[in-house]
Amino acid sequence: MNKKQLAGLFLCNFAPFVVGSGALPLLPVYAAALGAPPVVAGYYLAVAYLGLAVGTFLAGWVSDRVHRRRALLVTGALLGIPTLWWVGRMDRVWALVALTGFVWSVGGFSMALTQIVAGLTAPRDARGQVYGLLALAAGLGGLTGGLLTGPIVDRWGYPTMFAVLALFFGALAGGCTAARPWRGRAGPFR
Repeated sequence: MNKKQLAGLFLCNFAPFVVGSGALPLLPVYAAALGAPPVVAGYYLAVAYLGLAVGTFLAGWVSDRVHRRRALLVTGALLGIPTLWWVGRMDRVWALVALTGFVWSVGGFSMALTQIVAGLTAPRDARGQVYGLLALAAGLGGLTGGLLTGPIVDRWGYPTMFAVLALFFGALAGGCTAARPWRGRAGPFR
């Protein structure tokens, strides 16, 4: 596996962790700012985690049936960009909950599919390095998201934070495009 492929897989794992770790602690605060009572803010987080679980579950099932894994990742990321942008512009709690559930399912789908692709494409003697790099991407993504979102919300508000996080879904799409292990139609990551 060459450096371009590793960088692509790194971005495919980094971006969802930036979005998730950056936005998740602020979601109940955002819901409360829109007028949601505390119990609804709790349900809101539950829907986000449910979306994450559904996306993670569906990734394996879809991967077995649709062998265009790169196209699936790019499509999910491209759908996530406008959806995440709209999350920052919602004024209704029910719409916020629905859109966030969708975005978190896209994140879970992309994280699980990235792991599947890594397992299918990494050479046997380099799997430890590849999965180590993916774990590093997760940690760095969480750190980046955590450090990034609070100051953005303090200075410019939630719409700007979600717009910036939507850019990371753009990085996810770019990373998935770059992580092609070989040319041609053969292989698990076309």
